Amino acid sequence: MYTLDVQAVLAAFHADGVVTRAAQAERIGITREQWSRIVCGRVRTPHGDTVDKVVKACGLPYASVVRAGDAR
Repeated sequence: MYTLDVQAVLAAFHADGVVTRAAQAERIGITREQWSRIVCGRVRTPHGDTVDKVVKACGLPYASVVRAGDAR
């Protein structure tokens, strides 16, 4: 299993000036509701294609965003 480092993703978005959940979701290519569930922790391990979109949208290396370990 893996976990998504949401704080790292949010920091990257904020550094780029993308601060609202709607703008972040638009950049990722998912709905605001989906992104909000991920940010709030209701979805600890999103689907692989969603993770790929998040990694691409935030511009961070994959290893900085996705961590191996348990997904409580």
